[in-house]
Amino acid sequence: MRLFTAIELTGEARVAIDAEQKAIVSTLGGESRSIRFVRSEHLHLTLVFIGEVPDDATKLVEAMSADIGQRPFRLVFGGLGVFPANGAPRVLWLGVVDGLRQAIDLHAHVAAKLTGAGVAVDKRPFHPHLTLARWRDGRRSPRPVLGTPGVVAAVDVSAVALVQSRLLPAGPSYTRLSQARLVCP
Repeated sequence: MRLFTAIELTGEARVAIDAEQKAIVSTLGGESRSIRFVRSEHLHLTLVFIGEVPDDATKLVEAMSADIGQRPFRLVFGGLGVFPANGAPRVLWLGVVDGLRQAIDLHAHVAAKLTGAGVAVDKRPFHPHLTLARWRDGRRSPRPVLGTPGVVAAVDVSAVALVQSRLLPAGPSYTRLSQARLVCP
């Protein structure tokens, strides 16, 4: 079973981000054929990617059902970027322009919960972003020249979801297994 934790988006945020993706396609013109955009129903901000775990994820479901001692906050998306910073592009992302510190703190809370449940969490610094697209073959793709949009969308973060991802030929399928509410400490 393949799992991750995420901040889920509202329908309104998905519509706004979908419009931004369409504007990017228009800006890139023919170059956009080398990019596979994330469908709006699959958009989310990954906090911790867990990866493959045994089919019995009871400990993780329990851990991610317990409240998180952090105040709910507003997360505002804007600004585009590409991973990696240099060389052939692989991922086009939408950044966080407000709520960055709270998102980083939330990542730390979730990582601690998961570590307590036996998950080996990636120790690299967390850079909150929303993946918009992936290059089909970054080795042959030039780095895009894109404008920097202002605020694109916002969500009020009041919970974190534990999500199961199934990779299917038609694309990924996501199922929420549990949810941890943010509550004032």
